[in-house]
This record gives sequence, structure tokens and C-alpha cells, in this order.
Amino acid sequence: MTTDQYATRSAANDRGDADTDPDAVRREIDTTRAELSRDVDALTDKVSPTRVVGRRVEKVRGAATSARSRVMGSGAASSVSGSTASAVDSTRRSTEGNPLAAGLIAFGVGWLVSSLVPATEKERAAASTVEEKAREHSDTIAEPMKEAVGQVTDNLSASAKDAADAVKEKAGAAASEVAQQAKPS
Repeated sequence: MTTDQYATRSAANDRGDADTDPDAVRREIDTTRAELSRDVDALTDKVSPTRVVGRRVEKVRGAATSARSRVMGSGAASSVSGSTASAVDSTRRSTEGNPLAAGLIAFGVGWLVSSLVPATEKERAAASTVEEKAREHSDTIAEPMKEAVGQVTDNLSASAKDAADAVKEKAGAAASEVAQQAKPS
């Protein structure tokens, strides 16, 4: 209820215009209670940490969109902004109640961001060291892997040959049976 409504109601009560009917008083109390409830809900929504963060995010997003539109032109900025917003909304809907999906998405975003940042000298040195060590040990790892792949291939080809022979045998038997049944007795 606004301040003006309170003042009007108070003035009516002062003049004696107010209903003295108990039902009217109850209705007025219920109306006042509902209006106060809406006001409290609006205040709660305004000071809720989640809503405050959401408003700040929207403010930053708006600033980024504005900067993008100045740099790229308004059409490109709105399409990028719309695509980003829809991607964020769909991601939020699909990960609700699913912390594993949220974690995987966060990991992927982190990985993407890290790939966009250029590597430092220490990272390049560490990567080259790991690459050298991997090359040194590639022969010791490659031979056993080749042997294992060869064994699996041999086992699978033998099993496939046996299965093909069994199917061929059953197909021949079925064809003979159909031919026997087709002959007039």
C-alpha cells in the first residue's frame, strides 16, 4: 500500500466515514495484510543476495554488450549477446540439480579460457621436458602396445571366423530344410 492510500484511509477514519461493519473491517485487514505481504516480498527480492548478484551480472553483461556494439557494430553485438545469453540459459537449465554436469562444464570453460591465454616461458619449458621424456620412453611403451593389439586382433579374427562358419552352417541347414519341405511328397 502506498503512502497516499494510508493517508486517504486515515483521513476517512478521522471523519468517521469508515465502515463499522466487522466484515468490512476484516476485508480491510485482509487487504492491508496482502499489500504488506507484497511489499515485504518486493523488499526481500530486492535485497536477496542471489538477486543482487544477478543484477550486477546483468549490469556487467550490459556494459560488455555496449562495448561490443561500439567495437563491432550493433547487429553483431546483439547476435553475440543473444547467443551467449541463450547458451547460458540452456546450460543453467540442463545443469540444475546435476552437480557433475556443472563441474564438467566449469572444467571445460576453464580449459577453454586457459587455451586462449598464451603460455608462459615456464610452461613452455615444462611442456618440452615432458615431451622429451615421452619420446625417450615411447619405444618401451610402443612395443608392448603393438603386441597387445596383435593378440587382440588374432583373437577377434578367430572368433569372427568361427561365428561366420556357424552362421554359414545354419543357413545351409535351413536352406536344405526349406527345400525338403518344398518338394512334393
